[in-house]
Amino acid sequence: MLPLGHMGITVAVVRVLESNFQSPWVDYRLLLVASLLPDLIDKPIGYMFGAHSIFGNRDCGHSLLLLLILFIVAVIQWYYRNNLTILILFLGALTHDILDIVSHHEHWADRALFSTNMLMTFEIIGGCLLICFFTGLVLHNKVGYFIKTGEL
Repeated sequence: MLPLGHMGITVAVVRVLESNFQSPWVDYRLLLVASLLPDLIDKPIGYMFGAHSIFGNRDCGHSLLLLLILFIVAVIQWYYRNNLTILILFLGALTHDILDIVSHHEHWADRALFSTNMLMTFEIIGGCLLICFFTGLVLHNKVGYFIKTGEL
């Protein structure tokens, strides 16, 4: 999946989750980066060590081990410091991996046209969601506030 799909859909999913709480707790600047975290980890490793890695272009960053480590550290950070920063990283990476699984499902990959259409559909949906969120910031004069606080 491509970046707009990952970022837009992740922001929408977390925005829905956040709506169940009384106060905002998500730094969406961090979430945007976290939604690309597995690729930000794996792409440089792939370039440094060659494209012939064990799992193609999905190694360390796309692993359950990374998700488990992020989750454990997030729970510890929340318990001792009442801080949710690592939880945001976990949610972004988790959503990234789920979207990759859905968009690269082995049965769909056999049908190249369907797979390509699905990837582009996710990309268009994600791009439209990002446009909606950022248009809302511009219309409500909250761009500066978003840059300072990360809140939508």
